[in-house]
Amino acid sequence: MKARYYDTYFEQRIPGVEFKLRNKGNRSLRKVEVTVYFQDASGAVIAEQEYNPVLVTKYSFRGDNKPLRPNYVWQLERGKFYQAKSVPTEWKEGAVRAKITDIEFGDGTE
Repeated sequence: MKARYYDTYFEQRIPGVEFKLRNKGNRSLRKVEVTVYFQDASGAVIAEQEYNPVLVTKYSFRGDNKPLRPNYVWQLERGKFYQAKSVPTEWKEGAVRAKITDIEFGDGTE
């Protein structure tokens, strides 16, 4: 996992994260929620942000509306990152923990 300040075309110093997921199980995953905990210089958690990198739904407008199959790896496109704009300025760049906080399995037809 990478966590740092990113510069975009429109804004500078946006807190953000990049990570990969691998499905080490034997069933497809329809939903994976990852919570990232942002820490200050002392290691105290000062903010958190939830992300849904895998979310299969009929209401999805994202291009990738596919389950994460067994042994497959999910990652954002190169050069992309998840923004965390609500992270306070007390955040120590790079200081994060991540935890998978919700999973939904596929029905086996994916």
